[in-house]
Amino acid sequence: MRSTGGFGLLSILLILAVLSHSGFSLCCYNCPSPVSDCNINMTCPSNLDACLFAQSGPRIYRNCWALRDCTFDFISRRIGESEIQYSCCQEDLCNLLLKSAGVAATVSGKLLLLAMPFLAAMWNLCL
Repeated sequence: MRSTGGFGLLSILLILAVLSHSGFSLCCYNCPSPVSDCNINMTCPSNLDACLFAQSGPRIYRNCWALRDCTFDFISRRIGESEIQYSCCQEDLCNLLLKSAGVAATVSGKLLLLAMPFLAAMWNLCL
């Protein structure tokens, strides 16, 4: 005889997944002047969903940023530099250093924590 408790667990996990996303706030290094030794961090406003690291020669820029604006043209116009290396990321305090373009995206810890019980519940329902 199969247990129907899995459906209750699945419902609870779905509700938790929806509620946990609503409180998301990203924390980035945010320095008012382009310096290399920056340790000031701030919680980004909800419209800025990424952290920016941009470097032009010895000048380093770290800010909260909108991911949709993470393009060479937009960044170079905004910071007033014509030659830059840059990266945008979406994890807390991820803009300390320049990220390589070829590095695979990492899974957020929150997503992983939510996915594992969900997969376990689905496995239990299928058995």
